[in-house]
Amino acid sequence: MQIVSFIFMSRSIRFALSSIAFAIFLLFLVGYTNGSIHKNKLSPFIKPLTQLVKLIAANQEIKPTPIYIKLEIEDFAGVGAQDSAAWQQNMSWHPQWSRGGASGWWGVKGLATAATGGITKEIYIPQNGEYSLWMRYQDYTGKAEPFNVIVNYTGGHSKAEFGRMDVNTQPHPEIRWNYAWDKKNLNLKKGVAKISILLEQTAEVPRDIDALVLTNDANWNPKERGFPPQAYSNYLLKWSQKREPLKPLIEINKELRSIPQAWLLPKTAGRDFWYFGATTIVPGYPFPISILPEVGNPNSAKAFVARYGANPQSAPIFSNPITGIQIHISQVSELLKPDNPLRQYILTNKRPFVIVGNYGSAGKIPNSYQQLEKTFGNLWVGIISGENSYLTIPFSPENIPVGSDFKNANYQWLLTNGKSKWQQMINSDWASTVPNPFEKMILALSVGTSPHIHQLAESGAKTLGTESAAAMPYFQGQAAFARGAGRQYNKPWNWYFGASFGSAIRTFTSEDPYIIDLDGLKINSRNATIGPSLAHIRRALLFAYLQGASFFHPEQGYNLFDTNGQLNQMGWSYDEMLRLATKHPNRGVINTPVAILLDKAHGWDKYTYNGMRLWDKKPLERPDQMINQFFNVAYFPFPKNEGDAANDLNVPFPNGYFGDIFDVLVTSPTQMDSLQAYPAVFCLGDTRLDAKWAERLRKYVNDGGTLVINAEQVVAGFDESFLGVRLQNKQKESNGVVCERDNEKIVGTPFPYQEATATSARVIARASNGDPIAFVNKVGQGQVILTTPSYLMGYDEVSMPYMAHLLLELTSGLQPVEVRGDCQYFVNLRPDGYVITLSNNEGLVKMSYSPAAMDMSKTAEITLRIKDKPVVTEDWIGEDARPWSFPNEWLPEYTQPKQLSWQQEGNYYKTTVKLLPGEIRAYFIKTTNLKVQ
Repeated sequence: MQIVSFIFMSRSIRFALSSIAFAIFLLFLVGYTNGSIHKNKLSPFIKPLTQLVKLIAANQEIKPTPIYIKLEIEDFAGVGAQDSAAWQQNMSWHPQWSRGGASGWWGVKGLATAATGGITKEIYIPQNGEYSLWMRYQDYTGKAEPFNVIVNYTGGHSKAEFGRMDVNTQPHPEIRWNYAWDKKNLNLKKGVAKISILLEQTAEVPRDIDALVLTNDANWNPKERGFPPQAYSNYLLKWSQKREPLKPLIEINKELRSIPQAWLLPKTAGRDFWYFGATTIVPGYPFPISILPEVGNPNSAKAFVARYGANPQSAPIFSNPITGIQIHISQVSELLKPDNPLRQYILTNKRPFVIVGNYGSAGKIPNSYQQLEKTFGNLWVGIISGENSYLTIPFSPENIPVGSDFKNANYQWLLTNGKSKWQQMINSDWASTVPNPFEKMILALSVGTSPHIHQLAESGAKTLGTESAAAMPYFQGQAAFARGAGRQYNKPWNWYFGASFGSAIRTFTSEDPYIIDLDGLKINSRNATIGPSLAHIRRALLFAYLQGASFFHPEQGYNLFDTNGQLNQMGWSYDEMLRLATKHPNRGVINTPVAILLDKAHGWDKYTYNGMRLWDKKPLERPDQMINQFFNVAYFPFPKNEGDAANDLNVPFPNGYFGDIFDVLVTSPTQMDSLQAYPAVFCLGDTRLDAKWAERLRKYVNDGGTLVINAEQVVAGFDESFLGVRLQNKQKESNGVVCERDNEKIVGTPFPYQEATATSARVIARASNGDPIAFVNKVGQGQVILTTPSYLMGYDEVSMPYMAHLLLELTSGLQPVEVRGDCQYFVNLRPDGYVITLSNNEGLVKMSYSPAAMDMSKTAEITLRIKDKPVVTEDWIGEDARPWSFPNEWLPEYTQPKQLSWQQEGNYYKTTVKLLPGEIRAYFIKTTNLKVQ
């Protein structure tokens, strides 16, 4: 009898056979124990009977889970940016007015004047039944915004009407609308279906639609941005209750760790970190400073000079030896003058500087580019362009020829025709001949880092850049792209700190008002209450240094002192980071044992400024959704946090369950060797590996690496001997997984998988019907992990719970310090020990236009376990206490000492530390047995 066919028998027959099988198994076991049955006669039966009993038990326990299909409307086909289109992208990043904003930053606007027009998306209905169709849209009080939804499925269709009556119970008192949810019930059939959203009449107001959720869970009611309880999130939330490590898939020699050469980035002027915060020389003070004259107080810089002029070294921030210079591009003409004080200071003190190109011009001064290069050499780090605001240089062509490779055409354009375009624009602005227009450009992109940072490195940029901002999702992921590109191409990278939270800018000095118009409502978006929290600002600064950035550039570093010349609240974090970096120049190297491998032309971005998340031109397709879903797992609980009203701590800095352990690499045609630095490489999305990359990955595995690859990504270079598996050209489906290594049963929504048979590989997971779906094959000194579910997602294009389980197995034991508790964390390697950073990003909530609130019940107890005996533990945050305090944003305890006390527990040493809401700690742990090379 075949075990797979057994699963499909009726329940009564299965029960009878399982009882018989179990009885036979017991008889054999008794006979073997008392000696009446010889071991050699018993052994052929033990394995199949054991497997049968296990599969029966697994099949009895796995039950269906509710289906939730959440779709972003901006991903529908037919959405156009042209004024003539009935449907347009509609950016909604004003979270203060929309109770968290549109999910994914974007919605879609159906024009009020449009009486026709439709947008569509194809989906897969996993099973027959009654579904609730939930729509989230802007509901205007007392006005109709009618639209229809039609679901065409095999053999029929269902239609629902929305927007014809008020469903919003909490409209904003001034703009009279708010996002609201409404639902209709539909009866649907399993199979491929097409959802159409139609305009069939004009309206008084636009039809602004954010998202939809299709679910067979009749009890689910969405709130705010509507995070559905997906199966993978439920799995991770359950795991987080105890956070016990799973059995490792990779064995690491913890007594002999190495700091890879690829992780040591080039230094600038003898240092591996600089703060680009000073701007000008003022009379009476020898170092450059940056203090913006306040409104009504044009002499505010004089107060600083009066306080510190007699003892310049006592001044915070600007006397610090790692403070470099930023000069706006409009001042290039002054910098070219030999008697310019700032020029003389730079040359005399060997201080690096950047030109800030934001919204400016170099002035078309003949040969100015070459003059700066000749005068300053490598002290001129480059031209910073925040959000591509310098010249607004294009990254991709406006149109892709029909029939061409869409992704590769976008990628290659920048290196060919795009290079010529950049060259023309930069040559013109500098009135110079610039051989490589990418060389000095430092693109600081909050949106656009993911698709472009490796591409810019490939093009020859000497310094890479990224931008953080309060409204962004999981900046740990953005840093993983920047850090990975820096390590892959051996280039320094710059962390550009954007000072706003949506449209709100925080300042503790008197500045000119910044007025925005939101649906006719005039808002002053610059004062001491609105904008990012002090806790967010503090993280941007400390993490930039501790996570390995080469440079930190503040967009708003000019308002750090009050009218008496003393640090204000904004300045506290800057001073703290600079003191720490100066006192501890050996920050170590952040340990990121897992490399994420993407295709060089992946074009993926989490959020974009036009709603199209694939090269800014197209919605994501299934392979691209794998990237999206992986990062949702890797930085969980971000998706849960994103479903709440936006705040600037647990959305941009979630307390990720896996820690900050990832770097992102791409299939560069020139840079492949950095793979060797990583114990594991995880392929994501449409990797499109060519023959050279297939061969390079084979060598990586043979030399001891672990490669994780999906059947959808297998190429000709990966044969049966390498995979240890024979892939069949047959697709099947299941909704449950049984993990062989720990016998855990995981239930999820239905997923498709490719049938496969193990040859030399070991099966580590099976579908609920017994089919193998994940394998480990030993190759040389390393191993290949092959998964067969399509991109590790269900039909709903949401991560399978097994993706989370596999990642927990893969990452288990890879860090030298085990961390248990609700916090963000990362570990830096040093030859003499480790620097571990712990950050509690929960319990401190700051909306963009309101004061912060604190929930002390979110205090987290963190447990650390380490195998190497700690000799000395240094508390880097608490070694220089300050009396600073600000309501609900900065507790006085934040900088007070908090020592660790270690106790031996078996073969490990253990300690615990409590982190208050918003608290950060960085500890250096000196050890004895460590042999870091």
